[in-house]
Amino acid sequence: MARVLVASFDRVPAPKGASQHILATVDALRAAGHRVSLVTLGESPIPGLAHLPLRFSEPNWLRRAQAFSAEIEAICARRPLDVAHVRSPWEGLAVPPGLPLIYEVNGFASVEMTYHHPDLLRAPSLLERLRWMELATLDRADRVITPSVVTAGYLRDLGVGAERIHVVPNAPSFAPRAPTPSAGGPVRLVYHGTLTAWQGLAELLHRLPSLLDLAWVLDVYTGDRRTKWLHRELRKRGLAERVTVHPPVFGEALGDALAAADIGLAPLTPCGRNLMQGCMPIKILDDMAAGLPVLAPDIPVVRRILGEEAPLYPAWSRTRCIASLRTWITEPRLRAEWATRNAERVRSFSKARQADALLEAYASLGL
Repeated sequence: MARVLVASFDRVPAPKGASQHILATVDALRAAGHRVSLVTLGESPIPGLAHLPLRFSEPNWLRRAQAFSAEIEAICARRPLDVAHVRSPWEGLAVPPGLPLIYEVNGFASVEMTYHHPDLLRAPSLLERLRWMELATLDRADRVITPSVVTAGYLRDLGVGAERIHVVPNAPSFAPRAPTPSAGGPVRLVYHGTLTAWQGLAELLHRLPSLLDLAWVLDVYTGDRRTKWLHRELRKRGLAERVTVHPPVFGEALGDALAAADIGLAPLTPCGRNLMQGCMPIKILDDMAAGLPVLAPDIPVVRRILGEEAPLYPAWSRTRCIASLRTWITEPRLRAEWATRNAERVRSFSKARQADALLEAYASLGL
């Protein structure tokens, strides 16, 4: 039994996949008998967990991250620990030398922050600093885990030895369900997640007006603070009557919401974040677990999940994207076939498989 600090500069609980993944990690470690202390951003502790949520009034992201790092350094100094499990350099570089470090790489701020804050492109020195911190954390880490084989390849390109890398795949947020027949009426599309540029929803909205001759509606579940922008876009493009924006839902409630739909949308853009850095979108796994066919592009991170035979559209073609969606909407037998295939395939991405891969990485450190 090891004393584990799981620390992440992420809000927990939250609607994002990061929060779900962090809690799945904690559950797997606790089930294996490890004593886990969880430190994240947040408002209140999660009942039943040794969870310390930290709240900072500082509006500047960089200063909040520095404050979080200082808290992790103080916690490591006063608590007896056997290993620290971190998700960014803000925690990783605060871990003292000598304490084994597991660095979980889901993404790099030096890659992703420019999508959230485009002004950073005019601050190359800050991006260089973030990159240096990431490389230093990779060098410091005893083990590096990632959910994606694409990201694992990227890590090897950065010089991380293959012997230190462990792929721990994501799992859906809820137990897989059998596909449910359409309830009739308009075909129900569903999108859940953030409105970040790499997710591709903004680009899809540009093309959706060309499908107004068909009977469909779209439900968007998001906790993104840019919903005002989304509502403006919907009015601008004549989609306000077709699209309903909902607050995010979690776990089985998310499963219920998705099961009421006919098609899941995951129109990821072919950008550096998705193509080179890599990812493993929980949103796609959740759509599959709800028994949905998924509209998605032909890029490696998607094909790894949906399979080699999946009818994906060419990643660089908006025209083919919307043509593919037209096919999904107008061919119910095709939807039913891929709903069944996805529901079967997603069972290989189980929480048990995720836990086994995670514990294998810990066992390689003698924990």
